[in-house]
Amino acid sequence: MRKIKIGHIITRLIIGGAQENTIFTAEGFKKKGYDVTLISGPPLGPEGSLIEETKKKGLKVLIIPELRREINPFLDTKAFIKLYFIIKKEKYSIIHTHSSKAGVLGRIAASVVSHKFLYIMLQSMTRHFHVGGRPPNGVPPAFL
Repeated sequence: MRKIKIGHIITRLIIGGAQENTIFTAEGFKKKGYDVTLISGPPLGPEGSLIEETKKKGLKVLIIPELRREINPFLDTKAFIKLYFIIKKEKYSIIHTHSSKAGVLGRIAASVVSHKFLYIMLQSMTRHFHVGGRPPNGVPPAFL
Protein backbone atom coordinates (compact mmCIF):
# COMPACT_ATOMS: atom_id res chain seq x y z
CA MET A 1 0.00 0.00 0.00
CA ARG A 2 1.42 3.37 -0.99
CA LYS A 3 1.93 6.13 1.53
CA ILE A 4 -0.82 8.76 1.52
CA LYS A 5 0.45 11.95 -0.10
CA ILE A 6 -0.87 15.35 0.95
CA GLY A 7 -0.23 18.51 -1.04
CA HIS A 8 -0.80 21.78 0.82
CA ILE A 9 -1.09 24.76 -1.52
CA ILE A 10 -0.74 28.28 -0.08
CA THR A 11 -0.09 31.59 -1.80
CA ARG A 12 2.81 32.70 0.42
CA LEU A 13 4.80 31.07 3.25
CA ILE A 14 5.23 34.30 5.20
CA ILE A 15 5.02 35.07 8.91
CA GLY A 16 1.32 35.04 9.67
CA GLY A 17 -1.43 33.03 11.32
CA ALA A 18 -2.73 31.11 8.30
CA GLN A 19 0.77 30.18 7.20
CA GLU A 20 1.86 29.10 10.68
CA ASN A 21 -1.31 27.01 11.02
CA THR A 22 -0.60 25.40 7.64
CA ILE A 23 2.94 24.48 8.71
CA PHE A 24 1.66 23.16 12.06
CA THR A 25 -0.94 21.01 10.28
CA ALA A 26 1.58 19.70 7.72
CA GLU A 27 4.07 18.91 10.48
CA GLY A 28 1.40 16.95 12.37
CA PHE A 29 0.54 14.88 9.30
CA LYS A 30 4.25 14.22 8.66
CA LYS A 31 4.68 12.97 12.24
CA LYS A 32 1.78 10.55 11.66
CA GLY A 33 3.58 9.08 8.64
CA TYR A 34 2.01 10.94 5.74
CA ASP A 35 4.08 12.20 2.81
CA VAL A 36 3.51 15.97 2.97
CA THR A 37 4.53 18.71 0.54
CA LEU A 38 3.90 22.44 0.87
CA ILE A 39 3.50 24.24 -2.45
CA SER A 40 3.80 28.01 -2.25
CA GLY A 41 4.47 31.16 -4.14
CA PRO A 42 7.50 33.29 -3.24
CA PRO A 43 7.50 34.94 0.22
CA LEU A 44 7.03 38.48 -1.11
CA GLY A 45 6.16 41.28 1.31
CA PRO A 46 7.49 42.82 4.51
CA GLU A 47 6.20 40.06 6.82
CA GLY A 48 9.22 37.75 6.52
CA SER A 49 9.64 34.25 5.11
CA LEU A 50 8.82 30.92 6.77
CA ILE A 51 10.40 28.81 4.03
CA GLU A 52 13.68 28.00 5.81
CA GLU A 53 11.88 27.29 9.09
CA THR A 54 9.54 24.95 7.20
CA LYS A 55 12.44 23.08 5.59
CA LYS A 56 14.18 22.76 8.99
CA LYS A 57 11.09 20.90 10.22
CA GLY A 58 11.76 18.32 7.51
CA LEU A 59 8.85 19.35 5.30
CA LYS A 60 9.17 19.36 1.52
CA VAL A 61 8.63 22.81 0.01
CA LEU A 62 8.03 23.57 -3.67
CA ILE A 63 8.08 27.23 -4.74
CA ILE A 64 6.11 28.40 -7.77
CA PRO A 65 7.51 31.88 -8.54
CA GLU A 66 4.41 32.82 -10.56
CA LEU A 67 1.98 32.14 -7.68
CA ARG A 68 1.44 35.68 -6.39
CA ARG A 69 -1.20 37.32 -4.24
CA GLU A 70 -2.01 40.01 -6.82
CA ILE A 71 -4.23 39.19 -9.78
CA ASN A 72 -2.15 38.88 -12.95
CA PRO A 73 -3.70 36.82 -15.78
CA PHE A 74 -0.31 35.96 -17.30
CA LEU A 75 1.35 34.85 -14.03
CA ASP A 76 -1.86 33.20 -12.79
CA THR A 77 -2.02 31.09 -15.96
CA LYS A 78 1.62 30.04 -15.55
CA ALA A 79 1.02 29.22 -11.87
CA PHE A 80 -2.04 27.14 -12.79
CA ILE A 81 -0.08 25.17 -15.40
CA LYS A 82 2.73 24.49 -12.93
CA LEU A 83 0.25 23.42 -10.24
CA TYR A 84 -1.46 21.12 -12.74
CA PHE A 85 1.79 19.36 -13.65
CA ILE A 86 2.94 19.08 -10.02
CA ILE A 87 -0.40 17.56 -8.94
CA LYS A 88 -0.43 15.22 -11.94
CA LYS A 89 3.16 14.06 -11.34
CA GLU A 90 2.92 13.65 -7.57
CA LYS A 91 -0.53 11.97 -7.53
CA TYR A 92 -1.55 13.46 -4.19
CA SER A 93 -4.30 11.66 -2.29
CA ILE A 94 -5.34 14.92 -0.64
CA ILE A 95 -5.04 18.50 -1.84
CA HIS A 96 -5.49 21.03 0.97
CA THR A 97 -5.70 24.60 -0.29
CA HIS A 98 -5.14 27.72 1.79
CA SER A 99 -5.85 31.36 0.88
CA SER A 100 -7.90 32.72 -1.99
CA LYS A 101 -5.47 32.67 -4.94
CA ALA A 102 -3.90 29.31 -4.10
CA GLY A 103 -7.36 27.98 -3.28
CA VAL A 104 -8.89 28.84 -6.62
CA LEU A 105 -5.92 27.83 -8.78
CA GLY A 106 -5.20 24.71 -6.71
CA ARG A 107 -8.78 23.44 -6.78
CA ILE A 108 -9.16 24.01 -10.51
CA ALA A 109 -5.81 22.31 -11.27
CA ALA A 110 -6.66 19.38 -8.98
CA SER A 111 -10.11 18.94 -10.48
CA VAL A 112 -8.68 18.94 -14.01
CA VAL A 113 -6.16 16.24 -13.01
CA SER A 114 -8.97 14.45 -11.13
CA HIS A 115 -7.24 11.15 -10.55
CA LYS A 116 -9.01 8.42 -8.64
CA PHE A 117 -7.99 9.20 -5.04
CA LEU A 118 -8.10 13.00 -5.06
CA TYR A 119 -9.87 14.79 -2.23
CA ILE A 120 -9.95 18.56 -2.00
CA MET A 121 -9.93 20.30 1.37
CA LEU A 122 -11.56 23.72 1.54
CA GLN A 123 -9.91 26.51 3.50
CA SER A 124 -10.41 30.29 3.67
CA MET A 125 -13.68 30.41 1.81
CA THR A 126 -16.90 32.13 2.74
CA ARG A 127 -19.64 30.28 4.58
CA HIS A 128 -21.95 30.01 1.57
CA PHE A 129 -19.26 28.08 -0.31
CA HIS A 130 -19.13 25.49 2.48
CA VAL A 131 -22.90 25.19 2.80
CA GLY A 132 -24.00 24.90 -0.79
CA GLY A 133 -21.03 25.33 -3.07
CA ARG A 134 -18.85 22.84 -4.84
CA PRO A 135 -15.30 23.08 -6.15
CA PRO A 136 -14.87 23.62 -9.91
CA ASN A 137 -15.97 20.89 -12.33
CA GLY A 138 -18.35 19.37 -9.79
CA VAL A 139 -15.67 17.64 -7.69
CA PRO A 140 -17.32 17.14 -4.28
CA PRO A 141 -15.40 18.46 -1.27
CA ALA A 142 -14.10 16.12 1.41
CA PHE A 143 -14.16 17.47 4.94
CA LEU A 144 -11.61 15.73 7.16
